[in-house]
This record gives sequence, structure tokens and C-alpha cells, in this order.
Amino acid sequence: MAAAARGRGSAPARALDLLSRGAEHIRDVPAGERLAIGWTVAAPASAPGMLASVWPSAPPGASVVCTFGALLVVAALVRPLVPGRA
Repeated sequence: MAAAARGRGSAPARALDLLSRGAEHIRDVPAGERLAIGWTVAAPASAPGMLASVWPSAPPGASVVCTFGALLVVAALVRPLVPGRA
């Protein structure tokens, strides 16, 4: 798997490519690579969510869920700006 993944770019680049093509293509990706993509997307969303829960004393679970939602909104707004993506 590592040799095959090496030729396709980094995990964040692969994650952005898969997200821009849609969920129907995720079945073509090996399980280990899907796990790497999940961690690549989850880590940047979870850390700010946990930090956001500290200041207003909000529940951390709800803060992480809201951060993931905000990340999806940002991805939807940025997607049309990426060249070659519709």
C-alpha cells in the first residue's frame, strides 16, 4: 500500500482530491488509505473544537461537531475556487 500511495501524493492532497470528487469514489480507496484520510481530516477539526470548548465552558463533543460542520461549510465554499473542479 505504501508504494502505491507514494505515487499519488500526500495524504492531505489525496483527501482533498477525494472530497472534491465526491463520496462515490471512496470505495476505490484501500482501507488503510481511507483511515489515513480520516485522520488527516479529523485532526485539524478536532483540535480547534476542543480548544473552543474551553473558553465558554461548552461541552467538548458539541464543540467538535460544530467545528466539523464549519469545516464542511468552508470546504463547500472553497471547492468552486479550486481550478479544474466544478
